[in-house]
Amino acid sequence: MFSAFTNAQNKVSSIPITAVTWSIGGNTNSTYTGSAQSVTVVSVTPPGATYSTATTTATNAGGVASTTITGTGIYTGSFTSPNLTIIAATITGTAVNASASYNAGSQSGTVITGVTVGATFSGSVTASGTNAGTYTSSITGTGNYTGTVNGGTFTISQVSLSVSGFAVQACGGNSVARMTFSVSGFQGGDTGSLATWIGIGSPAGFAPVSLDDNFADNAVSAVTGANPITVSNGTPFAALYLCVNVSGYQYWVQVTGSANYIASGFDGPVDQQCGS
Repeated sequence: MFSAFTNAQNKVSSIPITAVTWSIGGNTNSTYTGSAQSVTVVSVTPPGATYSTATTTATNAGGVASTTITGTGIYTGSFTSPNLTIIAATITGTAVNASASYNAGSQSGTVITGVTVGATFSGSVTASGTNAGTYTSSITGTGNYTGTVNGGTFTISQVSLSVSGFAVQACGGNSVARMTFSVSGFQGGDTGSLATWIGIGSPAGFAPVSLDDNFADNAVSAVTGANPITVSNGTPFAALYLCVNVSGYQYWVQVTGSANYIASGFDGPVDQQCGS
């Protein structure tokens, strides 16, 4: 009788765990969240079976989480879960536009806002430039982030040039007349060109000029001296002499610069008649 009872005890002293339901049905990818992720047990068969758990968690992209259970007490058997692989999250952001006016120095503007909090990336949310034009930038996720966000545009606009106060000194009996004017709009140490125009009622072409106030041949057709001349901001007393002796002719001036500038309008007309 004792032997039979002992055998009966042995028969129930080992119960196998036959099945495990996991929190994932098979090998699964899960997006990076910044927190540790793991595979958990939903249920085991038989219900109520006891077991120990060995869990490997994963946080960063490329990490793999899994769990293994092993029966304890009268329960036997070992089961390992499918793998939960962490993949990079997609970086997000919003393209925006920014603008500035040319100032002869390097400038930048924000072209991407609202980037995923905590995201790492290469590239820049700002675009930079010096000359008038349109610039952009982009960012690309790194590490636990993937994807690219293209930014909006950062536009550096041209600056308008201005010339005013154009006047011509009285000839004083000479055949030529010296001129004055005021230039503004140039940025930093930039310079440009001031051209003197001649015409009747409207600018028709570059005026004949001389660098020598003893210039005698003041015919309208004369082409001498420098026109245009280099100018910067300010009110120079230009060493540029105008010469004309044909009734009705007038003078205008206009300032131009590099592609970073919008040329001034014509300042004038100024009437000047000098005898030959």
